[in-house]
Amino acid sequence: MTSDGAREGWRFWSVRDGQLVSPFTGDVLPLDGVAVATCIHETPNPTCECGIAYYQDKADVLKASKTLCDPGIAITLGEVTGPTYADWRAPRYQVQDSRHGFSVSRWVTLPTGLRAHAYQVTAIYTNNTITTDYGVPVHPRADIHV
Repeated sequence: MTSDGAREGWRFWSVRDGQLVSPFTGDVLPLDGVAVATCIHETPNPTCECGIAYYQDKADVLKASKTLCDPGIAITLGEVTGPTYADWRAPRYQVQDSRHGFSVSRWVTLPTGLRAHAYQVTAIYTNNTITTDYGVPVHPRADIHV
């Protein structure tokens, strides 16, 4: 576990109907731009899968985005608060890939990230239209540099 102080973090999201949506849980980012973990105990918990997933390193979120090969992915910079734990889950996901005109399922392995209690979006990087006003700047994806 790391300290409870605020720190920088990176996440990726799907963009659906102009909103940021978790690509794996389907949770829509609230209008205040704060994703908060909920569970039956204090979050995150090292014995549970709860917590808001994020990356400390911008290079890791860019690698994850590239691996997913999804043009609908947005990347956010944010402030992580509360306790943080290493994500013990295997970062392996089954995704749908329709880049070649037909949909196929494939497994991808993403960089291992961290889990936190809360994540406040401070900037959005996407080539998609964000119609929800999260009160943060929206930049083209090309503005992210490693």
